[in-house]
Amino acid sequence: MNLDYALVTDSSLPEQVKESVNYVSLDKDQWLDLVDYTSDIVNEDPNQKVLFLICARGTPEQEEADRLRKEEAEREEAELYARLRDLERETETYSQESVDREARRQELLQELSKLSSENEALIDAAAEQERLRQEREEQAAERRARLRNRSESIFNGLYGR
Repeated sequence: MNLDYALVTDSSLPEQVKESVNYVSLDKDQWLDLVDYTSDIVNEDPNQKVLFLICARGTPEQEEADRLRKEEAEREEAELYARLRDLERETETYSQESVDREARRQELLQELSKLSSENEALIDAAAEQERLRQEREEQAAERRARLRNRSESIFNGLYGR
């Protein structure tokens, strides 16, 4: 015969077990008859195994202590879930800030590229203006030199030099 017994306090028995269609509450006489009946079954077939789960109610003090432990566990679980939600929100915030920073960085890089292009264009324009100024000065110096030669030629022609 192989009969196994387990003892669990009623307050620690999960509600899902109590709500199961297989959960049966027995009075003392029914319990004793069930033990006798299963002993007979197991004696007839040694391959049969029977497990009884016995649930006992605790003292009012024990049940109160169990209730307080359960409430504390539920409070701690609620706090952990709240902290988890806070961490998820922080993560979302940091992720969004990271996306925003990357977008701003891209904007600044584009602006820098634009300014760099404008700067190069201004440098090129300034170089061109300097080249044109030198060219004008060279032309003006050349014109002055021609005028001077002509003036000397006229002066020498007038005064016979």
